[in-house]
Amino acid sequence: MPNSRERRLQKSQELFRLLVEEVKDCAIFVLDTQGIVTTWNLGAEKLIGYKAEEILGKHLSCFFTPDDVQRGKPMAELEEARAKGNLQVEEWRVRKDGSLFWADVLITPLYIPAGHHFGYAKIVRDLTQKRKMEERLKLSIRAFKALSTCNQIIIRATDEKKLIEDMCKTIHKITEYPAVWMGFFDEERETIKPLAWAGGGERIVKALPFPEIRGEKAEGRPFQKAIATAKPVIIQNLSAHPHIPWKEAVLKEGYASLVIFPLTVEEGPLGILAMYSSEPDAFHPEEVALLSELANDLAFGITTIRHRIQREEALKTLLEKERQANQHQEVLLALSRMESRGEISLKEITEKASHTLKVERVSIWLH
Repeated sequence: MPNSRERRLQKSQELFRLLVEEVKDCAIFVLDTQGIVTTWNLGAEKLIGYKAEEILGKHLSCFFTPDDVQRGKPMAELEEARAKGNLQVEEWRVRKDGSLFWADVLITPLYIPAGHHFGYAKIVRDLTQKRKMEERLKLSIRAFKALSTCNQIIIRATDEKKLIEDMCKTIHKITEYPAVWMGFFDEERETIKPLAWAGGGERIVKALPFPEIRGEKAEGRPFQKAIATAKPVIIQNLSAHPHIPWKEAVLKEGYASLVIFPLTVEEGPLGILAMYSSEPDAFHPEEVALLSELANDLAFGITTIRHRIQREEALKTLLEKERQANQHQEVLLALSRMESRGEISLKEITEKASHTLKVERVSIWLH
């Protein structure tokens, strides 16, 4: 009878071992109490890259980033799992080829029936794509919030300088990009003139030479390209981008990627809006589309303020001319009545009219 139970147990264990070994959509392996790999399934080989003969007998620290290893994280997680009964974490892990993946890790301490602790079971799943989707959704929500908030600022804006300053501050605060700046296109000098910034934007503009926009010098230069094409220019990895003379100065400030939005209206280019990130590959298409809409709304807001000011100035000038014309007419009529009554001579009329109307001379022709 005991032999029968032992055989059933051995068969059950063998079936379980085969099941675990054949699982391909997640890594399942066992560590001893010192963190040494003792079993390895096909899913682990597929996900992490090591064949069984390469990894058996190796320490689990090879799956962690150098920073995590230095902090003692591999063994600390095992100890925490034993203390709590199990441990589930989401964090970066390292493949055999050195690439990173975002992992969902479940650690369970293992005991023999007598209660002796002999190791740990680890189940690891790759959540990199899920994390990317979540990150993109987060960035899109953030960009939409920036778009909505900035549009409210544009609607209420009455002063151009304050508008662009408020926009830079708001974009920096909501998007959390560490450096934002805005500049206008100087058509006469064919350069970009920085006018407002937030975060590290001020240090950035001091590092940039702002060369000519048009002509042969514009070839391959991102700010010029944004102006020339009226489309966003995205640099996901600044260090790898060729032909940018100022990139070392920007890299020194700790920025790895940037996006440049043109501010364009029907009349032509107004300028640019630039955002910088300390991470490479920081700008995703969905977010860029929303921020591009923000840039278009900003350009429209700026021109609206300018047109409103022009209309107000034109109306003010027209009203002033009308006031002066009425004043002139009243003065001349009054002096004419005085002259007809013999109270004043024509010479005195012209002198008084000249003084009252603040002109050098008034001439009167008699027919």
